[in-house]
Amino acid sequence: MTVQEYKTHIEQLFNASTKTAERLAKNRRAKGCRCVDKFEKPPFWYFWRWGESAIPGGVLMIYSLDLLDEYFQSKAGQSWEEHVHMYCGFMFTMLDLDTYDKQKRYIDKVQGAITKLSQKYNCHVSLRISHEGTAKEHMK
Repeated sequence: MTVQEYKTHIEQLFNASTKTAERLAKNRRAKGCRCVDKFEKPPFWYFWRWGESAIPGGVLMIYSLDLLDEYFQSKAGQSWEEHVHMYCGFMFTMLDLDTYDKQKRYIDKVQGAITKLSQKYNCHVSLRISHEGTAKEHMK
């Protein structure tokens, strides 16, 4: 897959899941969201049995859409885990973060916001970072 084909694919995923991200921000029952960068069956935006959902970038997308405060507020007093990827297609395509260091700095920034909002809304949230993102072959 060429870089342009890859970016087009990620843009389609992003556009298809923007409304899902907005719903997740308000859904008290959602227990976090995972990062996904491929179409899956059932559709990637479905809620898993344990209350998680999958959108491109996961919580990184929620942060980029300026929905993180609302997301935490709707889950005040709860505990959950967020899952994101290094070499993330969402960060590579939608945020133009094309190196490992740029993506790491963005994740660190989001982690700081998660820490502050966890304190503000009495939440216990951990951020699990894997190194399995699909953008690796396209990054610098």
